[in-house]
Amino acid sequence: SCAAAAAKAALLCLLTRETPEQVTIHLPVGQTATFKLNRCQWITETEVLASVIKDGGDDPDATHGAEICVTVSSNKDGRDGVKLVRGSGVGEVTRPGTGIPVGEPAVTRVPRRMIEQSVSEVLDNHGLDISTSVICEISVPTGEQIAEKTTNARLGVLGGISILGSTGVVQPFSTASWRASVHLAIDVAATNNLDHLVLSTGTRSEEFAREYFDLPDMAYVEAGIFSGAALKRSVMRGVKRATQVGMVGKLSKMAMGYFFDGKATMVVGTHTHVPTSDYRILEKGTAYQTDIGMCGDYNSVIGMNRDNSLKKFFKDSSAKKHYPALGEATISGLLVEADDETGLAKKVEPIIVGGALESRI
Repeated sequence: SCAAAAAKAALLCLLTRETPEQVTIHLPVGQTATFKLNRCQWITETEVLASVIKDGGDDPDATHGAEICVTVSSNKDGRDGVKLVRGSGVGEVTRPGTGIPVGEPAVTRVPRRMIEQSVSEVLDNHGLDISTSVICEISVPTGEQIAEKTTNARLGVLGGISILGSTGVVQPFSTASWRASVHLAIDVAATNNLDHLVLSTGTRSEEFAREYFDLPDMAYVEAGIFSGAALKRSVMRGVKRATQVGMVGKLSKMAMGYFFDGKATMVVGTHTHVPTSDYRILEKGTAYQTDIGMCGDYNSVIGMNRDNSLKKFFKDSSAKKHYPALGEATISGLLVEADDETGLAKKVEPIIVGGALESRI
């Protein structure tokens, strides 16, 4: 969204010689969003740079606060359409598997389409052919430093960050985007012919695994809570071997499910407060999910008021006793249909309704 807004603003300035303070763009979800510009300036007589500051909201996004810049130039006589060019701080795709051609800037399909639509709208509104040649150079001044906090290098995206997106709207603590990043890491590894992957529950687990396996960086995937989804994706992509690595508590939950398989209707965990994606029926008929999640406001610290919890963490004298967050609640759970005779599970579906999480029922 930020890149599309910046591209629209820069082209407007280039065509009208007027500097907009804000622009409105159309989102893939059928809504519109208005962005305030951080800067809009002429670079040369034929080039304009506009930028927007990325607001990650409550999502733990490494790019929160980054300046997303687009420098636009146009050839009114050309008919090549929109061309995206990689500027400083934006990564270059160097390996197959990401869905972006090798050698192209790391801008995924939806942001590309949003930029093209925003540019076409401006051209059309000013009586120009929408196939008019427009070059959009995307840059992020702090992109290289931000990229060091991501797994881009493992995926073969070098020199900066990726411009990602699916809806144009920030989803706070989005489980969907997290799961998608796990799938992408596995897809890239499989496309590059790695036949052994290490699926870890976190950074410390991965560091431990590296002492035992001599594998390329790309083989290590931080699957987090998506152990089931990661294993399924590995099978789907033809990976021959996948090693699951995690702390004893996490793995014990998984082991307990297998121990009681066939002896109980379901085995679920409740500790992490976050619903995992590995809900399924085990081989002998027991429904299993590592964690069904909590019922409450997910824009919180495990259900407690976020701001007050941070004050307590930093020993702020104004902090009060923990009290519940009172935002819109999410109801999380697991719906299990059991066989009347055996008591074992026949069908299992997750329940996630309302609030910050992506609804699933």
